[in-house]
Parts: sequence; C-alpha cells; structure tokens
Amino acid sequence: MAETLSFNDLLEAIARRPVEEQEMIAEIVRKRVIDERREEIKESIRISRQEYQDGLTGHGTAEDFEREIDQD
Repeated sequence: MAETLSFNDLLEAIARRPVEEQEMIAEIVRKRVIDERREEIKESIRISRQEYQDGLTGHGTAEDFEREIDQD
C-alpha cells in the first residue's frame, strides 16, 4: 500500500530534492492542473449542451438574463 504524505511533508520532501528536480516537479504539477481544468471545462460544456438540447436552458442577452433575475 502506498504511503500517504501530509501536504507539509510532501512540500518538505520536494524541498530536499535538487533545484532542477523541483522545477521539473513544478512543471509537471502545473501541466496536470491545466489538464484537469480542461477536463472540467469539457464536462461543463457537455452538460450545458445537453441541458440546451433538453430545453432546460434559454437564450438571450446579458440584459435579458439580468431582467429575469430581477423578476425573481
């Protein structure tokens, strides 16, 4: 079973690595975060498209949306 590190322990373990490795780790984490955000956006778009196809959303201008919110 893999050992689970606390956030602080993880940061300390990274800090003990050579600077070049720290830079590589930072770049890898940055790219993984970008990929994760991209997947979240894709899922949000998929859901929005499905809701639109199902007639659960409307369309209009930002002003239309603001008027609708004010009426509620």
